[in-house]
Amino acid sequence: MSYRLQYSDYPGTAEGPPDPERWVGPPGPVGPRGPTGPQGTPGTPGGAQGPVGPQGPPGPGIAEAPLDTNTYGRSNAAWVPALPLSGGIVTGATTLGAGGTLTGTFTGNPTWSGSHTFQGATTIGTNTTATQLILNGPAAGNRPIRWNTASVRQWELAALGANNDLQLTASDNAGASLGALLTITRLTGVVSYDPNKAYASATWTFQRPVFAQSTLNQTAARVMVAGSAMTGGITNSQGFNQNIAWSGTLDTGQPIFNAITTNDAVAVSQAIPTAYQLGLTLNYNTGAQSARGQLLLTYNKNAASADGGNGDAYNMGVFMHYDTGDSTNPASPLGRATNVNFDCRIGTIGVTGIAALNQINCESDIRLYAGNTVQSKINWNLHYGTGDGAHGTIEDIALCITGSPLIAAGTGRGKTMIGFGRSGQTLPWDTALAGTALMQIVPNASGNQPVAWTPTITYGIDLNGLNATYPWRSTGFWIDAAGQVPVLGPGAITFSNAGMKIAVPNLRAVSATVATGGTNYRVNDVVADAYGGLWTVTTVASGAVTAVTLLRSGYATAMTNPVATKYGSGKGELTLNIATAVTGALNLGDTGQSLGFLGATAIARPAVTGSKSANAALASLLTALASYGLVVDSST
Repeated sequence: MSYRLQYSDYPGTAEGPPDPERWVGPPGPVGPRGPTGPQGTPGTPGGAQGPVGPQGPPGPGIAEAPLDTNTYGRSNAAWVPALPLSGGIVTGATTLGAGGTLTGTFTGNPTWSGSHTFQGATTIGTNTTATQLILNGPAAGNRPIRWNTASVRQWELAALGANNDLQLTASDNAGASLGALLTITRLTGVVSYDPNKAYASATWTFQRPVFAQSTLNQTAARVMVAGSAMTGGITNSQGFNQNIAWSGTLDTGQPIFNAITTNDAVAVSQAIPTAYQLGLTLNYNTGAQSARGQLLLTYNKNAASADGGNGDAYNMGVFMHYDTGDSTNPASPLGRATNVNFDCRIGTIGVTGIAALNQINCESDIRLYAGNTVQSKINWNLHYGTGDGAHGTIEDIALCITGSPLIAAGTGRGKTMIGFGRSGQTLPWDTALAGTALMQIVPNASGNQPVAWTPTITYGIDLNGLNATYPWRSTGFWIDAAGQVPVLGPGAITFSNAGMKIAVPNLRAVSATVATGGTNYRVNDVVADAYGGLWTVTTVASGAVTAVTLLRSGYATAMTNPVATKYGSGKGELTLNIATAVTGALNLGDTGQSLGFLGATAIARPAVTGSKSANAALASLLTALASYGLVVDSST
């Protein structure tokens, strides 16, 4: 009789596994019963049964498998241990042919080779024993773990090449790689997200705080692409982009939406520059084009305060709290408290040849559009705050303009310390408004003054010690460094070793014709000549002035034509030929006023009475005095 072996783990085939050593057939048929053994010694009636006799010789069939805890199968006409369909232990090298299925729990330290498919839930390890899953491979080889959908690769995590860097790669729906999404360099620990910029919309999204114990270091080389705006994406990406929609209620704590706090206990050497909490550096390098700004702060107030109260807007608050000093001895002070320090330089040592349009260290623009109102409109407010209760021991100045003592005369520093208007700009006050002033004492009209209003000051303007050619100069009134008034309208007050002189030496401007019309002027421009006269432009032809009228007369002992002008909307090219006239006589006092000389009490003009008789000299004197207006000649 012949037998064909069937294997449940190789369905559809009659050949069985490729390894003959593992062939296991079904049990053979039971052999014929052996002869009966010899009769045992009869026992005592009613006694115990005697021992079983020896087994008879085997019949002509296949002998039974050994009776122990193993499962056996036939191989080379002998019983060999076999793997049951459920349970069992496999030792040594084991090969599972194609299409095979293994189920159950694997223990020990199995080694897997070839390609295997695990179906259903696969658990590695137990709750009580630590387990390792080890992927070995040759040097410079990749060891990937893949996640497929319908046998199509979607994700792959692999240790790459000789460096064994860990890389996470995604694939499209067809299984084609989209590129590395995340790479971790093994030897350095550097983590790169989308290192090859393969994902145009790749972003990190955090719904919880991110804590860093070291530097957040951003280093990149970006090439801008024309036609795309700067955003938080991969194309024309911004270095830092935060867009948060805040809402809800905040009713406690310090209301700071983005906070940077530095708790500093670092011993910085006095030999190095100041240590800063925040440093912004913009290097405008070769290839850059157009204007740049280092920092842009924009406050958009798009709604009124929800509670109907003040919605005060502060675009920037800069506070310094200098609460512990470096010295407590006023005779030996230490430390400087500087709230804001602006430093704008053009060129440096060895860097020359720069020709710029403007150098402005700080510009403050203010705009109140038509149709809106404010109670106080102040472009720059210098304010002594509540709590200020002492004065500087050497200086106490609200607005101070200084220069470095290392700047040599004739090289740097300024020319005009406070200017009103400049090239390319117009005057800052409303010329159509009455009551404007360059400098003015403004009263407190709010009624909140807790102390008496006492506008007491020692000097209105203190220029003592200033070696100025003209400490004061305005149209029709000049004061020179000696205290003389060379221009007091047409008059002058001067002095010498011989004494003081009050005279009317100055010519006055009465009209002018245009010598050079200049460019870019407009009708109603007001220009000033070199003698303090003001002229109004009345006609213009293609930007050139053709006629002016006198607004305020200038005065001088002589005027040399053509006379240069400045101001107006032109480029300062307008020159005038000025016609002058003698200003007239000197008149002291007015009708009905008193006058005194040489310390005498001022009196009204006296009348001289009595007879002159034949005294011709007396008559002449009285006539002269009366002519000067010093007396009234009522004599006979």
